[in-house]
Amino acid sequence: MRRTLLFIIALLCIPALVWAWGAGVGLLGGSVPSAGSCDDCSGTLKFAWHAENVDVTKGTPCGCSDGDTTASASGSPSLSNVQKSDGTYSVLINATSEYYEFTKSGTDLLDPDDFKITFDLYVINLNSTGEEVEIITSYYDSNDYIIVMLDASYIKVYHKGNGTSDTMILNLDGYTEQWLSCEYQAKTSVEGNDHYLSCGDAGSVEEDDDHVAFNNQPTKLVIGTGGGSSSYNDGDATYYIDNIKIYPCDKY
Repeated sequence: MRRTLLFIIALLCIPALVWAWGAGVGLLGGSVPSAGSCDDCSGTLKFAWHAENVDVTKGTPCGCSDGDTTASASGSPSLSNVQKSDGTYSVLINATSEYYEFTKSGTDLLDPDDFKITFDLYVINLNSTGEEVEIITSYYDSNDYIIVMLDASYIKVYHKGNGTSDTMILNLDGYTEQWLSCEYQAKTSVEGNDHYLSCGDAGSVEEDDDHVAFNNQPTKLVIGTGGGSSSYNDGDATYYIDNIKIYPCDKY
């Protein structure tokens, strides 16, 4: 009788154990985040925006920030569901002087002397005018800024610290209308190679430009065109950008 009772109890426990394993409570090697969990900016990650909402902490998936969490819109940027690399929406930029801006204080969001930016980019058309169109900007003034931009058939980066600028470019011709996972890293304190740019199948480029440290910390992080220097928003490219994340540099 006792053996029969123990057998019945064991059978009753099996469904509960199966549910616990499926829920990822750590029976077989650690917890699994739930579908609704957000990115965590309490460690090395400094900023994450999946463009599901102007508040980076809302939507699915949801991001995080170690500073400003809510973007202010200028012009007519939009969160579009036509193209996206994750979730439901991405940022659509299809005119000059339209962008989302996050207020930056000190080295929160991005340290211009030690950073890695990753983002997913979908370019509809490159610049037939050959002018420059900003994608991501961290800006203080004309002497201290970082600008990732489209220029004719290239993606280009300007890194200018204390009035000294460096430029690197990567050819995107033939890589429109597809999602590209891009990355830009830079670190001013190292000798030798100190900045790196890649964009999926378009390849990568790495250079030794001995970046000069910033004299002033940028006061804003801008997604879109026209939020930095007005001289870099004259082109006619249309693009989507999604899944933007910023960390300290980990390549150098």
